[in-house]
Amino acid sequence: MVDLILQCRWILERRAVMGLLAVNLSLGCAATSWDRVAPPVEMLVLGDAVDDSERKAALERGRMVYLVDCSKCHVPEPILTYSVQDWGHILPEMIEETSLTAEKEADLRRYVESVLQLGADAAG
Repeated sequence: MVDLILQCRWILERRAVMGLLAVNLSLGCAATSWDRVAPPVEMLVLGDAVDDSERKAALERGRMVYLVDCSKCHVPEPILTYSVQDWGHILPEMIEETSLTAEKEADLRRYVESVLQLGADAAG
């Protein structure tokens, strides 16, 4: 039963992302790609010397939390729009409002922190 529930949830989450993508394409918003909003995990781990599949999996889950769970209430904005300090206030507020599980919270934090580090590395 639990497997069925998890499988249904997985399907619904993927449909939500596909729905957002369809809306984005139908509105002709090609300039705002999902990769700009939430960079793909490959961009975050490209320079890693060690192939850490668990880290990649956690980052991928965090990206999906950002694109799916966060979009339930609002359109997700590009992560790099906000500073590290801004995210220090944003994440706790949004996590409390959404009642994310501990795993989802950890994955989301790890993903956002990795994106912010990528932005800092690119700027510096």
